[in-house]
Amino acid sequence: MRQAPDSLKHATSGMDWLDRVRADTVYRKILDDLPVAIYATDTEGRITYYNEAAVTLWGCRPELLKSEWCGSWKLFRIDGTPLKHADCPMAVAVRTRQAVRGVEAYAERPDGSRVRFRPYPTPMFDDEGTFIGAVNLLVDVTEARRDDERARRLVSIVESSDDAIISEGLDGTIQSWNRGAERLFGYGAEEVIGRPVTVLSPPHRPDEGIEIIARIRSGQTVDHYETVRRHKNGRLIHVSLTVSPVYDEQGAIIGASKIAREITERLRAEEHARRLASIVESSDDAIVSESLEGRIESWNRGAERLFGYKAEEVIGKPVTILSPAGKPDDGIELIRRIRQGEIVEHYETMRRRKDGSEVPVSLTVSPVKDERGRIVAASKIARDITERHRADEQQKMVLAEMEHRIKNTLATVQAIARQTLSTASPAERSGFIARLRSLSEAHKLLSHEHWNRALFSDVVERALGAFQDAGQSKILLEGTDEIWLSADRSLQLTMVLHELATNAVKYGALSSPAGRVRVNWSRRSFGRCAMTWVETGGPPVQEPDHKGFGSRLIDRALAGLGRGRIFYRPEGLVCLLVFAR
Repeated sequence: MRQAPDSLKHATSGMDWLDRVRADTVYRKILDDLPVAIYATDTEGRITYYNEAAVTLWGCRPELLKSEWCGSWKLFRIDGTPLKHADCPMAVAVRTRQAVRGVEAYAERPDGSRVRFRPYPTPMFDDEGTFIGAVNLLVDVTEARRDDERARRLVSIVESSDDAIISEGLDGTIQSWNRGAERLFGYGAEEVIGRPVTVLSPPHRPDEGIEIIARIRSGQTVDHYETVRRHKNGRLIHVSLTVSPVYDEQGAIIGASKIAREITERLRAEEHARRLASIVESSDDAIVSESLEGRIESWNRGAERLFGYKAEEVIGKPVTILSPAGKPDDGIELIRRIRQGEIVEHYETMRRRKDGSEVPVSLTVSPVKDERGRIVAASKIARDITERHRADEQQKMVLAEMEHRIKNTLATVQAIARQTLSTASPAERSGFIARLRSLSEAHKLLSHEHWNRALFSDVVERALGAFQDAGQSKILLEGTDEIWLSADRSLQLTMVLHELATNAVKYGALSSPAGRVRVNWSRRSFGRCAMTWVETGGPPVQEPDHKGFGSRLIDRALAGLGRGRIFYRPEGLVCLLVFAR
């Protein structure tokens, strides 16, 4: 920029520096063509000169001899607060007549863009030492600061990364080492920088690093290379490596950067998943998963064997393909329960094979959840229970035959007893026959149920059923817990209850219209159970002088069951029985 000579003069004694520059066109051209912004002021801070680089930085042209201190449109401090022109570094230098250094600020252009700059305001004096103005050089540091910030951000990312990030020279020596590398390999940076990267190589892979460097020298990038590295303590670590070339300013490859991520847990999870998949595939049970919309998503070999379909024939199809024709679909109810998070165990139903035949199965249905714990599907394990059904039917036939034979045997015993006891009293004969019938009922109960065990409640109801009729429902039964008795204990309990009820009819509560019997059974602590027989409302009770056959039978049966005792209270007989489950 060239101005008319007269417009640049200001009223000071002697020739100022600009007059001298103006007198030498070479110096003036140097200032005008400098790529760095430069401007000057007089002793009052009025701008007397600026070059085109200053115009570019400011984004405007200040008016000579009228604009003061700085030609920028607006000024801001580094923290973003406004900076008055009268307080800018140039104003300070003019007032104090001292150079200002080490300050940075933002110049805002009229279009709103900002430039970060570093000023170098310097006061000027003539040969006699008289202050004649100041000159300011403005260095645009915007890009430099951006580069610095970018570099700091990259350093922060590298340092805070959970991955190990390492750089090494082409000779294989470690040049940088972040905190992630410290955590992963156990070495501090000071322990490994300058050492060969082979310090991390396991003994069985000594040449692996050489091969990687050879690929880097050719400009290749090694992505997700899975290998093994050695920890400081000697432990081997499974890692996934990404290795990239490092270039200098001229584009020459000068080293390699490595990012190592431990994958031990991932490999362990994959191995666990493979093992589970192998278990599912080799299972004899049919294992199927289906969406919440009822479509088949997976199908193992057990399902192929059980239902006859190949996986490719059914995956994606509705699971109703397995529902028997003409029978209500239970899949909707199962899915409803699965959506609520329930597990359906040992649900017995029928399913249809590919050939149309039906097969009885026992189902276990469980919810399948995603990573966030949401139920997204259902898994079903179906077990063929055809053989079990056949065995059950065969068992029922055998038990029915046994029941028939036991009845015949007891009937024979009864006939023999009548002949043998022909001289006995009618009461003795009827008592013996009643005991045989009670045993018959107990055997009948066992044969109708599991043969080797029976529910406590069923034994009580069978043993006292006849007395309920005779006593007009004066026996109150209380007990809701599910307690199972072995076959031997079922028979012993039957005899105890029969004798107690018989005595109650003859001498106790059931012999009186107002009499009542309360039978209660329940679980107790430490795996024990208890039963109480309590009579009320009958005639006064006295302990007998001697025990008859019935009392001795009760004592023997109680001893076989557990610990039992009879209390002859005046208001009514009480029998207490405690036994282990």
